[in-house]
Amino acid sequence: MNAKKDPKKFHYTVEIIKEEMNLAGGEIRIEDLMENLMTKYPQIKIKYKFPRKTLQGFIQYRSSDSEAYGKKEDIFYNKKPKGSGVWGLRRLAISTEKASRQSLRGAGIADLDDFIEAFEGTPRVVEHVMRERSPALIRAFKQSLRSWSCTVCGFDFAAQYGDIGKGFIEAHHAVPLAKAGAGRKVKPSDLMAVCSNCHRMLHRLDDLQMDTLRQCIADAKESPPRDRSAGGTASPTSRASVSRGRAG
Repeated sequence: MNAKKDPKKFHYTVEIIKEEMNLAGGEIRIEDLMENLMTKYPQIKIKYKFPRKTLQGFIQYRSSDSEAYGKKEDIFYNKKPKGSGVWGLRRLAISTEKASRQSLRGAGIADLDDFIEAFEGTPRVVEHVMRERSPALIRAFKQSLRSWSCTVCGFDFAAQYGDIGKGFIEAHHAVPLAKAGAGRKVKPSDLMAVCSNCHRMLHRLDDLQMDTLRQCIADAKESPPRDRSAGGTASPTSRASVSRGRAG
């Protein structure tokens, strides 16, 4: 678009925002959207004094979820709860809802393809601020383990997957690094062995404590949630995934 050539002519368009949302899977946090756009179109900094507020206003004007809605194009939606900062494409949301009603009830993936498609795979360079982790510390911690089962749910990768799961476990920081400020000294005793699922759950909602997650598992076993696709129950440990061992 002309914005790449002439900074003075840059302006937000529905097309470039829809493209970025599609690349993100249909939903994206406003800060991440702004970062991606400024990476592709650095002239945004020149054109707009407050680029994030300008972008948010552009989206809100085209969303009935906002009090600033212009009552014309209702293109975007604000993911609940409001104030989450996550916005998405309403077209994709409607298609997903329609698919869930008409296609997902026992239908195959071919039917789902009639409703949903997204543009993926475009390479892009993104800068992230990451907190440093010590591979040597993680290795020492894992070498000290007497058991490779999850200390939260008891899941054992070797028992589930055989040889491919031997020696696999993830290291969880009992006190999350995100709460450590600029950094701190960490000892192997500060780490806990957890499976991939429990690791994600521990970090999902404001860094849950292990005892809290254990209670969640116990409560779920007493009253297991219905599995919508199969009509059965879903076990917290039955879908543990094999992925690269990591720390967090």
